[in-house]
Amino acid sequence: MVVRDTLFASAISALNTIRARSLFDRLPNNLIVTLLSFDEYGKEKQRKTIQGEKPKKFVRFEDFKNRALTSIFRENDGFVNCTPAYHFQNPSGRHTGRFMRLSNALVSQAELSFFAFCALSFIPEEVKVIYIDTPALFSLIGSINDHLSGLNSKRHLLADNFRSYDFFKPPRFEFTRKDDALILISASSSGSLLRELIKREPTLSPQKIVHVVFLGKKAASHTSICNLQYDVDSNQDGYECDNGDFKAGSCPLCLEGSIAISLQGDQFDIAGPQPQSFLVTKADAPAGLSETIQRLANNEIFGISIGNPAENGCREFHVDPQKLNLSSKFKDRLRYILSRSIPAKVSCIVCADEASSSLADEVVKTLNKQNQPRIIGRNDLRSEAQAMVNEAVIICALVVESGRSLLDISRDLRSSYPLAPQIYIVGIIKSESDDRLKSLRATLVQTSHAQPHEFAQVEKILLPVSSPTNAWAKELLLLRRISRTPSLASHANALKDLKAREQILSKTSIPVVNQLFLPNIAGKELKLQQGFVFWPTKLSSGPHSQGDVFFTIASVLQALRSNSGKPGSRALISSRLQHTLLAPSNFGRFNDGIIQASFLRAARPHELNYASSLDDSREMQRVARRILVDSSFPRGEAAAEILIALATRHLNLCAEHLTELLAPVDSAPEIVQVLLAFCRLQLLEKQP
Repeated sequence: MVVRDTLFASAISALNTIRARSLFDRLPNNLIVTLLSFDEYGKEKQRKTIQGEKPKKFVRFEDFKNRALTSIFRENDGFVNCTPAYHFQNPSGRHTGRFMRLSNALVSQAELSFFAFCALSFIPEEVKVIYIDTPALFSLIGSINDHLSGLNSKRHLLADNFRSYDFFKPPRFEFTRKDDALILISASSSGSLLRELIKREPTLSPQKIVHVVFLGKKAASHTSICNLQYDVDSNQDGYECDNGDFKAGSCPLCLEGSIAISLQGDQFDIAGPQPQSFLVTKADAPAGLSETIQRLANNEIFGISIGNPAENGCREFHVDPQKLNLSSKFKDRLRYILSRSIPAKVSCIVCADEASSSLADEVVKTLNKQNQPRIIGRNDLRSEAQAMVNEAVIICALVVESGRSLLDISRDLRSSYPLAPQIYIVGIIKSESDDRLKSLRATLVQTSHAQPHEFAQVEKILLPVSSPTNAWAKELLLLRRISRTPSLASHANALKDLKAREQILSKTSIPVVNQLFLPNIAGKELKLQQGFVFWPTKLSSGPHSQGDVFFTIASVLQALRSNSGKPGSRALISSRLQHTLLAPSNFGRFNDGIIQASFLRAARPHELNYASSLDDSREMQRVARRILVDSSFPRGEAAAEILIALATRHLNLCAEHLTELLAPVDSAPEIVQVLLAFCRLQLLEKQP
């Protein structure tokens, strides 16, 4: 037991009271209780055995303090540890799987007071001020001053925070006093902060720099109040030095797919989402995408719906069921699946919706004339009487997105056809990820019977969940605002063309297939050049729709988003720890206007928010400006699309880059000039 020397006598009296003695009576007889006192320099002054025989061997005062501090640090989880998904990048730039946060260990008044007592022996008499690297140590300095006051010392320490590695950033902290100062560094495993301080401030004395806690192989060369390293004799609660400190370019944790999370500030706070640029490559396309598009392209199957699905039933990523049925390659694959999956006897065919009746007709054609099952709708199942038959039930769904309708049918079938095998025939399924599709399939085929049910799809494509607030819905609102802007009234021809565009988008019940993007010149639609990396060569040079191109890019980006939970995978990530931006160089690599427009429309706003990265914003400004200047030529086809993305806040740049980007382009087509003027009005003049 340790007390200030001024309290030694009163502590002995307190320990000899009846209440204290009754406590000692509960302790083992062979337990030795010793009272020690310390002076203002942390040195032992007096020692007295309170219980048991006087020990033959004395524990060294310094070893006792180090062991106790290590125990406090361990019990209070002084280490912040990584997970398999992420590790840490220290302000020094080095990577580590864990870091020490002393504030985690200083959680109770008694333990804080003990840390302060241990620090006294490291504070020479001439020290009047202590510079600390984190505000968490202000409480430690306060507790040290409490001890000095209680010991009737004439000393009182001042303190100031030099802000750890932020010391090296402007405005620089000034060490105004050095001769009578001591520097306290809260925690270290390498001594790198000490070395940087000496390098930047050569007049600082290394002997006047002390680590509160230290764990590392170079501990002997650094002064520390608590050495956390394990020692079989003197510190059995200590930690092994695991060399978990790596250079940024050779970090094994990074190679395993772990994300490096930056630590910032003088308290080693975890930084907010860190922007990282991502360059899309051919290998990022989901498996089978090229073959799927090759089979379905040039049939006007893929389009965009602007309306609300709850009101008109159309989805943002619209697959036309009638056009799908007209595709010869789709029909060939469907017939093969039906020949393989449909049994000789079928008791009932359930249509997920009206469009799926064509699938039911194909099923009937597969069956012999003696077996003509009933065809019912999904809503009819609820009124069906329980049929204790064991012939198969076929569930037909031509176009599936979330799969909720199939799950509803599955639930109803458990009541109406409990003994019947279920066979799900799906024309095309739009899924967020392969994992989501596997989960849906596993749920639908699950049964308590001898064999699982069956699920077969003709085609699949990875796509985001449809949303009514998509890029086209935002464009429609933008066009209406432009038409009501008085300062643009002089551009009559361009406003007429934009009004025609507005009318196309206003027909929310009619999906858009070949007018997805706004051209710089009315009637001059964006077209794909030969050599689209995600398509076979013959397809990119042959007939196709704008919807085919857009769906391809949307699928590639969605596949990258679905990889975000897979360590080591190339992925588009948006979390509290990491933020992936589509690198501006994507718009140089994919330099067809229709592909650039597809990226702008398919990306999510946070993936185009270059305002979070000064370098990326500057590069995007350079790329976009070049497209605007060349807007009268094929290489600048996406100029109007870039301006729409800016005006709708789908694309964001740093404020300092907008003025140069939005400067007038006298040679630009009139539509581009109108959009430029509107963007200047909204983004530079900050009009509501």
